[in-house]
This record gives sequence, structure tokens and C-alpha cells, in this order.
Amino acid sequence: MTERTVGKFGKLGDERDLLGPGHALFATRLGPLDVLGVIEQGRGYDELMADAEEIDFRGHRIRILKLETLVALKRLSKDPRDRHLLPILEDVLRQLHGAAERDDNHGDKTQSSDPRNP
Repeated sequence: MTERTVGKFGKLGDERDLLGPGHALFATRLGPLDVLGVIEQGRGYDELMADAEEIDFRGHRIRILKLETLVALKRLSKDPRDRHLLPILEDVLRQLHGAAERDDNHGDKTQSSDPRNP
């Protein structure tokens, strides 16, 4: 593996630099990439996969945390940036749940209650 810049943390020598619970900040051509070995309550990648879903992103399948899980983790965080984002994420979650409820309610009305219009 070639040596790469790791933002303010210096150089990355090989894959071993990414193992464990540490934190690495990479400078990429697309912008910063913040990699955490573990997050709140010491949860790592393998443990979080049960709370992830696959999405298509620019022609690639990627796994992301479900919004409900992300909100729950941000609630546990002591990081001021996470606490600052929490109301926004909670609002998005409420809006998504409201939209899902509206869709469910419209889906239940398969027949009209008006006998003249079955």
C-alpha cells in the first residue's frame, strides 16, 4: 500500500493504521473523510450492520445506518456537533414517519365508501 496523507494526523502506512477503535481523518479529492473505528457505546462495524440498509449511490451499492439508529446514537453522544445536529435529524425522522403514515392511510382506501362510486 502506498503512503497517503491522513489529514492532520500525518501519514497512513498500511491497513493496520485503520484497525482498532481509533479515529482517522483523510483528505480525499472529494473532501474530508472521517473514519471512526467505533462509535457511541463502543459499537463497531460488525455490530452496526444489523442497523444498516443498502442504498444506491452514484451507481454503487453502499450501506448506511438507518436514520432511527443514527438519531439514537446522536442522542447518546457528548460531542457538541452531534447534539447540534440532533434536532434536525429528529425533524427529518418525524417528517418521514408522517409521510409513511399518510401513504399507509391512502393505501387502505381501495374502495370508495360511496355506493354510487365503487
